[in-house]
Amino acid sequence: MNGTFKFKRLKFYWWNGRYGRLIGGSCWKVALSNEILVEWNIDSETKALLRAKSSSEIKKMAEAINEAKRILGSYGGGVFSINEYGQVIVPSVDGDGRRILVGEIEGPILLHNPFSESKNDKWINIADDSGLKCGDRWPFPYLGVVYRLSKNNQIYYTEETEDEIRAVFASVTDEQLVKKLRSIRPYGPVRFLVNPYGIVLTKKAPRLHRIYGYTFYEDRNWEPTYVGRINYNKWFPKEE
Repeated sequence: MNGTFKFKRLKFYWWNGRYGRLIGGSCWKVALSNEILVEWNIDSETKALLRAKSSSEIKKMAEAINEAKRILGSYGGGVFSINEYGQVIVPSVDGDGRRILVGEIEGPILLHNPFSESKNDKWINIADDSGLKCGDRWPFPYLGVVYRLSKNNQIYYTEETEDEIRAVFASVTDEQLVKKLRSIRPYGPVRFLVNPYGIVLTKKAPRLHRIYGYTFYEDRNWEPTYVGRINYNKWFPKEE
């Protein structure tokens, strides 16, 4: 995806729609200084903090998020989410289920690459999946809204209320997406992410090896893996 990042601020209102941030994983954050950040959990031992490329539009988004944080009872700063429709959703720090929709994004948010060795890879663009095919390692932050594939190949998300956690299934099954997910994770239920640009990611199980009757993992870290993109015509509708 090419283009310039833009943020459209909307009239704030309480968000009762889908919300499935990956707890304990990489996440979007806003700083009190009105910077947009990504906390990148590279593996169990390595983390990096990526700063979004500064612009007036980025600052406008950060200001809106911090304003919502204060409405929700904090001083500002902390996590937020951007779903696959570009909707920016700010949760309460109290974990009480309150959330505010503050606006929508258009275009890529460029993130400073702390591992850059040249000017050509100074920025990470999580909207760019060019050159990747299903099953390739995803080299960027594992970031997005959580969805699931059941063992019976139904796509759904979980919705939490005060009384229950229920599964909400897609009205149409994207068979191509299911096929791609199963090419990486052949059996059982699968958790996967959809990032703000419709890119689908999951994690590939550690490789097993058997030598002299002993089975061991080559690497105990599950590897972030590129799956493809959602077909918006066969996906959950945009919620307003």
